[in-house]
Amino acid sequence: MATFKFRLEKVLTQRLRIEDERKNDLARVQSRINRELARIDDLAAWRKRAKSTEARVLDERATGEVILLMTSSCDRAAAARRRIKSIEPELARALAAYARAREKRLAIEKLRERDLTEFRNRERLTEERILSELAEQEHIRKMMEEEANA
Repeated sequence: MATFKFRLEKVLTQRLRIEDERKNDLARVQSRINRELARIDDLAAWRKRAKSTEARVLDERATGEVILLMTSSCDRAAAARRRIKSIEPELARALAAYARAREKRLAIEKLRERDLTEFRNRERLTEERILSELAEQEHIRKMMEEEANA
């Protein structure tokens, strides 16, 4: 029995590699965004903790320091949001490139499935033809034996 060999196997392998590269590119961009989001969350948590500490009387210098730290925290969170905004077009490009690479791979895999189905059908038909010929030969042999015995 023959084994199935897909004529575009090398193309499929290449498409898989390209898709993996695009997926990794997308993951890198998403990771950058996730780091910025984590930074924003950390700064918000710090501000929340700073606000929720017990009320205490601060002198002018300590009050200024707290205000400076809060302002700095808000500024850093705003900068992180701006960095996310600047990364979003890159994320869209990476996502589109991954989607295109995936579609191309799926098209080749669909061809592979169709070729495999055709191969299996040919194998089944060949097997049926061989079995039919064997049955016909057996029938002829039995008829010849019956004629010889008669």
